[in-house]
Amino acid sequence: MKKNIKKMVNLFFTALFALAAFGFMISCEIEHQHTFESVWSSDETDHWQLCLCGEIGNKSNHTFGDWTITKEATYETVGEKIHTCSVCGYREEEVIERLVHIHSLGIKHEAIAGNCVDKAILEYYECLGCSEKLNASGEVLSSIESTTDAENHKGITTNWIITARKHKEIYDCCGVEKTEETQHSFGAWTTNDDLPKSRTCSVCDYVETIDYSKCVVGDIILSDGSICPIDELDWGIDDPLAIIVRKSYMDKPALGIGISVYWEQQWCSKEAEGYYTNIYALQNPADGSEAWEKLNEAFSDVTTTKYPAWCYCANFGYDALSEGWYLPTTSELREIYNNRELIDNIFFRLTGSYQLQTRTFWSCCQNSRWERFAFVLDFSNGEVFHIFKDAIYYFCPVRAFY
Repeated sequence: MKKNIKKMVNLFFTALFALAAFGFMISCEIEHQHTFESVWSSDETDHWQLCLCGEIGNKSNHTFGDWTITKEATYETVGEKIHTCSVCGYREEEVIERLVHIHSLGIKHEAIAGNCVDKAILEYYECLGCSEKLNASGEVLSSIESTTDAENHKGITTNWIITARKHKEIYDCCGVEKTEETQHSFGAWTTNDDLPKSRTCSVCDYVETIDYSKCVVGDIILSDGSICPIDELDWGIDDPLAIIVRKSYMDKPALGIGISVYWEQQWCSKEAEGYYTNIYALQNPADGSEAWEKLNEAFSDVTTTKYPAWCYCANFGYDALSEGWYLPTTSELREIYNNRELIDNIFFRLTGSYQLQTRTFWSCCQNSRWERFAFVLDFSNGEVFHIFKDAIYYFCPVRAFY
């Protein structure tokens, strides 16, 4: 039994070997036929076709036709051209270099002068073959603009920049000053009973109006009658003459004290008619202006020698404010005293020294019981007391501003 099995196995392998040998013989005798794709493969120089087995066939150089220009070259930009292989359709592209241009002078443009706003334009020529701008030598200009000319103004019209104190003229075109800032050149004050005083600048036509009812304590009144806050004074040009010590209220006008370095004088001398006379009108006058009128009505010897404090006050002013000054009443001195710190600080800024402080000032008021006595106010404590009229005390001129 075992011998039969062994025999059968040997026969099987013998037959299998014979079959394999037969197949090998047949395959050697049959040749492979390539089948190439219809689509061409290519690179920059060649094209070819591929077989399914990977074999390359029909390889050859491209066969290009004529060049076709797709974009014309200009003087400013490059162009483009292509040609195509007639076999595989491969396209080759090339850049066409910009045209080489030689500039030539064309239309001439004259130079244009610059001004304060616009830059000057140089003389230039248009190139006949391109858009470049050339100088007379044919060189390309990087820019035809030059610089502005600050002295050559584009516009001829001007505007005035006006403040309450000054004016200056500027050019509309560039805002540069045509004239330096200067003070106004005012004419005379015009008066109207129904309107505040006004005056007009002869240069810029600015109209200044004075309304003393709007003054505040500490305002400065200049010798021309105008109002100026202390911080707006133009030192060396403005002429401050008074400091407002009382603003207008009810039926009382604004009151100003004269700016000066005060000194001491007699109310009146013993030789004066008023020294031994009880002047009833001076016992309680409405204001010092009324008292001055009553003094002159009562006596014929009202001079600086005999009534120095009175006369120095009356003659204090000048220019537009030459009149209306007087020796104050005790009530008016009290109003000065109530604002003494502010007023004295302004005095220090204007005169370099304090003028009130601890000094004692004459009033115009007569003592009702003793004809030889008049009242003074002590600024160190606000006390009012009477003293002989020929005593030496300080005096301060005041004036009402309507």
